[in-house]
Amino acid sequence: MTVELKVVELVLQERIATISFNRPDALNALNEEVLEQFIQCLKVVEESEADFLIVKGNGKVFSAGGDINMMMSPSQSERFEQVMDLINEAVLTLYSLPQMTISVLHGAAAGLGLSIALASDYIIAERHKNCDELYRYCSNSRRRRSLFTRKAHRCSSCKTANLGRKDIKSRGSSSIWHN
Repeated sequence: MTVELKVVELVLQERIATISFNRPDALNALNEEVLEQFIQCLKVVEESEADFLIVKGNGKVFSAGGDINMMMSPSQSERFEQVMDLINEAVLTLYSLPQMTISVLHGAAAGLGLSIALASDYIIAERHKNCDELYRYCSNSRRRRSLFTRKAHRCSSCKTANLGRKDIKSRGSSSIWHN
């Protein structure tokens, strides 16, 4: 099943749900419309039979963060609390999902986009010089662990892995963190 809203796309396929930010022309900058649709998609995923959620961005980047045009709008100061409530709801809803959540980063993940990624159970990112700061933050965090496409960490001492809030069996030689 595919639900394509104007700026966010949700695909439910078997046990995997995928939410894609779909504003590639604006580098997936997050405005009120994107946040509202993202929250709507998260609620659909929460009620679905999916076991996994992948969050990604279409185009060259994951997300450039908050939409500068929205922030510079004269009416923005009046709507500040409403926007902050949307941001809070989006991050808390993603963080609280019963499904295992994975943010797949490519290109930029700045500001609010990075906050959304960090609310996931896992981050999978391209490894390049611009990811070094994110890698240091995630690998030192006791709350979250990260998987990188070129540098994943392997545990050979056990057959189960604690993945944030969920326990799963490791499969073969998969490279995963565990606590």
